[in-house]
Amino acid sequence: MARGRRMRRTATKIPKGHILSLPPNILKMIFDRLSSHTNWLASAATVCKAFQEAIEPILYRVVSLHSCAKAKIFCQSVAKDSTRAQIVRKLELHLLTGKGTSIKGPLKRALGVLVNLTHLSINVDDPTVFDLLRGEHTFRLRALCAGGEHYPSESFLMVLHDNPTIEYLRLQFKVDLLKERPTKFQHHSSLQKLRALSVDPERFPVTLFQYPYPIQYLSLGFSEPSDVRHALKLFDKTLVFFRVNRYLDGMSVTRPWLWPTAVLRKLHLPKLQHLEVIDHCDRKNDELPPIGLKDMQVPNMREVCPKLKTIVWGAASLLQTNLYIHPVRGSEESLLDIYARELFASSKLERMGVFIHTLGIHLDEEDGHLFVRGKSSAMKSSSDNWEAIPIKRWRGKHDITRFWMLDFERDDDDDDIVGSDSE
Repeated sequence: MARGRRMRRTATKIPKGHILSLPPNILKMIFDRLSSHTNWLASAATVCKAFQEAIEPILYRVVSLHSCAKAKIFCQSVAKDSTRAQIVRKLELHLLTGKGTSIKGPLKRALGVLVNLTHLSINVDDPTVFDLLRGEHTFRLRALCAGGEHYPSESFLMVLHDNPTIEYLRLQFKVDLLKERPTKFQHHSSLQKLRALSVDPERFPVTLFQYPYPIQYLSLGFSEPSDVRHALKLFDKTLVFFRVNRYLDGMSVTRPWLWPTAVLRKLHLPKLQHLEVIDHCDRKNDELPPIGLKDMQVPNMREVCPKLKTIVWGAASLLQTNLYIHPVRGSEESLLDIYARELFASSKLERMGVFIHTLGIHLDEEDGHLFVRGKSSAMKSSSDNWEAIPIKRWRGKHDITRFWMLDFERDDDDDDIVGSDSE
């Protein structure tokens, strides 16, 4: 080869039918279907530039990290590459390892470039990490999940004040009112756009909320009657959806409280459309008192909840036999049938699903007893047969979990009662 002559690079011809011959948008659609296999995608992104360009938007759009080491790598990556930083929409940091402090520096730099971040979840041991969310930021948070073994109290209220676009708030801090005196939520200047709240009163007392924020969707973890009453009285004018988990302790529970509509006593909830009451009990170590006709809590539903259309009741498993007894001699109606009939007679209720629930989680669809209002306004029952209760479909637009979804868009009629009914 003569001196000075340059080697010519010949472009590699991609054979027809090869995966790299596909248009970039088709290639991305293929990798999108594999979005749950993050480790495989991360490895595939190193194969070639075409793979990297298709995969990185998938890997960086939603990021979930459970160790400080991986969190540091991520923070350094987005701090160096603005293109990657702009992709990130949802960031979840679960760093309950006692080493949360070491992430503060890298996280501060990362938050400065995450301009499109809308959903943030932080669970850390070091409460000072939340100070990084104070002040002005280029991003606008719509959803915030915050938790840890230590509640930063005053500084966290400042975080909420400095992030006025938050619509969904989930609190998982551990607060001991016997040892701490945390500042209460009582300032109207913050959380003006808050529409959905999720709290577990066993860890974070819902009684710390003292101002009636415009909450339409409320989910409470294990709650005492006083927790339920406080929350419903505080947010009574705006609630559309209410879900509560109750632990029924045979030593302290009263018979009337065993019925789900007991949570509505002496209240007026003019906009409530969907009620879910999920009861838990310990079958091995507990006993519940027997319930009868005189214990039913059926308020005048047309006055209490004039727009209530759906009730989902996960009845405690220890009540199963009790609910299906026939309390009236000569009648084929069970105690549950009578309860449903009285509910439908005193309300505009369209459907009720009752399933037997043990201690643990419940699914978006459970097998149980269905009651629906027919065309002639008469109540129809699934009788002795159990059917699938489509809990998630019944929620429709009232599902509080939609606020944690990136594709959630605000409806124009959300302020007026969200959307139409989903059958």
